Amino acid sequence: KTAQSLEEGKDIVVSVSAKSPDPANNGRLIHLMGQVHTPIEAIKDHELMLSFAGIITLKREAEMYQWQRSCRKIGEESICKYKKRWEKDRIRSEKYAEEHLNPEFLIKSKTIIADIVKIGTFDLSSDLSRKIKPSEKIVSDAPLMNQLPDGIRARTILYQGGFYIAHQGIPDPDAPRIGDMKIRFYAARPAMV
Repeated sequence: KTAQSLEEGKDIVVSVSAKSPDPANNGRLIHLMGQVHTPIEAIKDHELMLSFAGIITLKREAEMYQWQRSCRKIGEESICKYKKRWEKDRIRSEKYAEEHLNPEFLIKSKTIIADIVKIGTFDLSSDLSRKIKPSEKIVSDAPLMNQLPDGIRARTILYQGGFYIAHQGIPDPDAPRIGDMKIRFYAARPAMV
């Protein structure tokens, strides 16, 4: 079906300039190239109170240090071992021993797309905007960290180009504790598409 659709579309597609829409092309299959951009000054991460200028798409990547259980059956008995590991998704621990319960993520991974994304004078649909993948790492620095809410900033240090946030107390990446988090940011900036 895809091959048939592409074959049919090839004969009716119209290449257009990204500079000025032509009402005669409304409802037609079009092809255009141009610079993707946004008129919005900055993307905001409202949960962390952060602002990022000149970005089309922002990806916040979060990892949490947590317990992971592995069990094996020996005869009638199950023997379980627990180990600590960094994971991007919460490991469900409801059936773990009480001392091995994982907290909820304080901050989850998230992708934020500018409300308005354009190619030339054309507005890009949200479906197409989502296809612009953020891959450029944003190195977190002191001015960015200073934007964090007080309660989070007090438990945060700069670490490996991102943030290290202690679940409780003082952050120590050399001795992580269950619930500690690492946060990194990635951007998609204006580019030809």
